[in-house]
Amino acid sequence: MIINRYIQRSAVIKTLVDDITTKVHNRDFKVFISCKSEDYEYGEEVYAYLKSKGLSPFLASKSLREIGGDKYGEVISEVIDSCEHMIVFATMVEYIWTPYVKAEWSMFCNEVKAGRKYGKLLSVVSESIDITGKEFPIDLRNREVFFISKYKDKLYDYLKN
Repeated sequence: MIINRYIQRSAVIKTLVDDITTKVHNRDFKVFISCKSEDYEYGEEVYAYLKSKGLSPFLASKSLREIGGDKYGEVISEVIDSCEHMIVFATMVEYIWTPYVKAEWSMFCNEVKAGRKYGKLLSVVSESIDITGKEFPIDLRNREVFFISKYKDKLYDYLKN
C-alpha cells in the first residue's frame, strides 16, 4: 500500500520534471540573468536589451511566468544546466551573496571549472561596487564585469562571440 503510493507519487513528480525540462528546452534560453528580486526592475532592462538582440534570456521575474509551473528550483537548475551564459546583475554587492543568487552563479561557475560548460560568466553591476575588493567574489572578479551605465556598449558583442 505505502509502496504503491510512493510509486504513484514518484511517477507524478517525474512527469512534472519532464514537462519542465521540455518547456525549458523548447525555449532554448541562451543567457541566464541571476539577480535578487530587489533588482528585477533593472534586471528586466538587461532582459529586454538581450531579447531585442535575439539572445533568448532567462530572468525569473519574466521567464517563470512564460514557462508556467510552480517548480521554481527545478526550472532554475534546468535553465542553468542548458544555458550558454550567465550574467550576475547587482546594484549592491550584498545581493551577490544572497543564498539564491550565490547558488545560481556558483552552480554555473562550478560547471565551467569542471569542464562541463564552456559559456561565459560575467557581471553587470552598479558603479558603486568595488569590483577589485574582497567583498566582490573572486569567481566573478576574475571574469568580465560591465557597469550598469555602460553595459550596452559591449555586452551583446561579448556574448555573441
